Amino acid sequence: MHNDTRNPIRRLGEALKPLTDPAPLAMVMRFDDSIAVLNLRARARTEHFRDTRWTLARQVRTARAGARCAVPVRIRELYVVRDAGPKTGDGRDPQGREAARTMAG
Repeated sequence: MHNDTRNPIRRLGEALKPLTDPAPLAMVMRFDDSIAVLNLRARARTEHFRDTRWTLARQVRTARAGARCAVPVRIRELYVVRDAGPKTGDGRDPQGREAARTMAG
């Protein structure tokens, strides 16, 4: 791994052996549909960077599973409306088809 800053301390998005100064941060960056996007930040020495990153990812996954917190599946409802002419009054068009309601992920 190459450190362009020539600094013995690398900034991390995720951490295992974080340095205590500055303190690690956890932030909610945004909310999309039914999810919250988190940003985890910490600093670690260059030699610990890769192990720190992978260990944190495993710890987050394990903690989420232990809390029975699953990644949501996006569900969108699509309403297909056909305008084929005058309706018969019973919800069907003249060809005998019903308006469709479809769920897609």
